[in-house]
Amino acid sequence: MIAFSKRRIIFIIIVLAICWMTFNITFCSINSRASRVHVSFDFDDVEIKSTVSSINIVEDDINKVLIKIDGNTKELAKGEEYTIKTKNKAFITVPRNLDSIKIESVSGFISAYELSAKDIEINSVSGSIFGSDSNKPDDVLLNSVSGAIEYTSSTDSDFTAQTISGSVNVKSHAEDIKIKSVSGSLALDNEDSDSSFKFTTVSGSWQYDNQNGLGEIEISNSSEKMIHAETVSGSVKVY
Repeated sequence: MIAFSKRRIIFIIIVLAICWMTFNITFCSINSRASRVHVSFDFDDVEIKSTVSSINIVEDDINKVLIKIDGNTKELAKGEEYTIKTKNKAFITVPRNLDSIKIESVSGFISAYELSAKDIEINSVSGSIFGSDSNKPDDVLLNSVSGAIEYTSSTDSDFTAQTISGSVNVKSHAEDIKIKSVSGSLALDNEDSDSSFKFTTVSGSWQYDNQNGLGEIEISNSSEKMIHAETVSGSVKVY
């Protein structure tokens, strides 16, 4: 009976040890993946992915990509890519006039100003997006789950900003502007009276005759603008 109890105790200890080792291996693996910055430079396209680290991106008159983290600089030529495990902020310099720039972040905020790529796409889960572009982009797409979006756009083509709970504050004179939100507030400053706007959320609707839904809607200086807005709990403001 005593021998049986000892065997059972030893068995339990072995099981607990295996569980502990499995937990540590899994946790380390997840933590390793969660602290990663990946940059790829595919000829005229740059793609940046980060899970934790914040990203600061600027443009310069160069033909390579520079990645600066912790005082160390890595150079990428066309066709190269680079991955580093870090939680620290990444300062990235890219060439001007690229075909596309795509930035993805899970929790780190994204700062990107005066971008001139034809297509700009910035995706964030909880990190906020701050940025602006020149008058060269054909298409700008910003996505955020809970992080705020603060962006100034000079493009005269397409502009789309989408969020679930984060607020959206946009200045743009694009011809086609779409802003989508579930509960975050929306603010748009547009100087082009010929532009069309479309605001979309989950339910509730508002159109040009200023019929309020559930959210607060305020409009001024909206001469002959075609505006469609829908909101659940967030406010919509057009200046």
